[in-house]
This record gives sequence, structure tokens and C-alpha cells, in this order.
Amino acid sequence: MINLEVKFKDFPSMVHIPISYVCNAECIHCPYSSKHSSIRKDYNKKGLKYMDWDLFKEVAEECGRHGALIRITGSGEPFMHPQAAYFASYAKQVGCKVGIITNGSKIDKATADILLYNSIDVIEISVDAKDKKTYEKIRKGLKWDTLVNNINYLISEKREKKLPTRVIVSVINQKLVEEEIKEIEKYWYDFGVDYVIIRKYLVYDTLKERDTNFKEEIIEESALEICPYPFERLEVNINGDIKFCLYDIKSKVVLGNVQSNTIEEIWKGRYLENVRECMAAGRIDQLPFCRDCKDRKYRSWDHNYTKVLKEVGVK
Repeated sequence: MINLEVKFKDFPSMVHIPISYVCNAECIHCPYSSKHSSIRKDYNKKGLKYMDWDLFKEVAEECGRHGALIRITGSGEPFMHPQAAYFASYAKQVGCKVGIITNGSKIDKATADILLYNSIDVIEISVDAKDKKTYEKIRKGLKWDTLVNNINYLISEKREKKLPTRVIVSVINQKLVEEEIKEIEKYWYDFGVDYVIIRKYLVYDTLKERDTNFKEEIIEESALEICPYPFERLEVNINGDIKFCLYDIKSKVVLGNVQSNTIEEIWKGRYLENVRECMAAGRIDQLPFCRDCKDRKYRSWDHNYTKVLKEVGVK
């Protein structure tokens, strides 16, 4: 039996917003990198590099009315967007909780100050290593020294000024680092971050089979936790399309667009109602997108971003 511990609310507690399809890195595990797919290039050809301000504003204001958390992400690097820090600040001003995931390369002192002094709730930085050699091999195009200096400033400034922003880091458990995960965790906790997330290597229906990078243990069907996404969150893509699965990077299931539907309308709509009913009853086979997910049997839903937020005190 799948254990249903998530509860449906009238509005998603979290809305993911990828604001940039431009990146300054070619990470070896990224499904958007040019080595693995043309998704980012295809969006760019359509003129969809950065989310429009008016579109973000509309989404932020609806989320703010419900006190939801906006998680600013990128199908590239969010801070390649010239207005990224101001997007985050505006979302906070209109009542949202705000989290950001970034590679950290563009968070210079000026950008860091905007985020810290506007009390952005969580800044998550993808680090993936504890040393220069491994980091620059995994995160091609980025510099270890820049990463360390930027994170050091964030931590030092928030401590000195007693600012509430949580600084956390994340690591993909993959072949290059699988033998030293504990050491990586220790390095970053000693560095002073508030939390270290260890993520599984997932393929997003795009990368090659995981055993070419890291062979994950298969989770038996009876032990699988229910996917929290249809009960907790949605994604508003750079063009306003609304999706229920964050792993749907090819946009196979689009539920509507914020230019014609509110997030609340989609959230309470019949499609997601059916998804929740099937998941709660364990009828995954009736949901083709979920049934065919290549990551599902490897993905532990028992530890997800909602639980990380609770761990660091963001409620």
C-alpha cells in the first residue's frame, strides 16, 4: 500500500517558476545541457530565454494572496536573468515565501545583499563536490573559487547582520562523488551552511540510463511513498504554461496557461482531481505519464523539498 501522508489544500503550497532558459554551465548531469537535449536551445529559438516581468508579477501576486512559497528555478541559471534578484524581492513583498535554487556563480555581493536584505527565505546553491578538481569536472564552465567566495559572503553577511535567510547547498549523488558523500556533507556543514541536501541521480526522461553514471537502488512498489507533487505544488513555465510534474521537462502534460487560467482554477480542476484520486488509491497504471516515469522506482518521496523547508524552519 502506498502511504498517503500529504493532504490536499485549496492552493498549492509551492509554485516552481523557471525564469531562465539561459545557462553559463554545461553540468554533466543536467538534462538541459546541449550534450543531452535540445530543449533549452528550442526555447531560445522561440525567443523564450527569460520570463517576462508582467507574467512573473501576475503569478507572484496570486501566490502571495495565498501565502504560497515561490521557488525560483531555472531550466538554466536563474541569475542569468537580469531581473532575478528583483523578481525574488517582489515576490516577498507581495506575501510569498521565496526560495531560489542557483549554481551560485552570479551571486556577487550586490546581488547577495538584495536577497539577504529582502529576507528571501532560502537560497539553495548546487555545489556537487568539496574540491576544485571534482567541482569543475562536474559543473563545466564554472569556477570553484567563485563558488566558495560567494557562499562565504552570504554566510558571513547573514551571520554578522543576524539576517533570517537560510543558505543551503545540494549535491547530486553520482559516480564522481558517490564514495565521498559523507565527506562532502561534512565539508559544507563545517563551512557554515544551514543544510546539505543529497539528491539522487535522476534522468528526467532525457538522460541516458542511470547505470552509466550511478546505479541507484530500486525501491519496491510496496515501499514507495506517494508522489507529493499533485497535492503540494505546480510549475508555471517560462511561457506561462502550467504543469503538475516538475520532472516533465518536455512539457508532455500542460494543464493550461496563466494568461487564460488562474493557478487556483487549474489546481482545483478535474484533471488534477483525477490524478489525486488515482494516486491515493494506488492506481498509478491509470496515469500514463506517472506509470511510465523512469525515475519513479528510484525516487524516494519520503525526503522532499517540503521536508527540507521544515528542517530549516521555513513554515
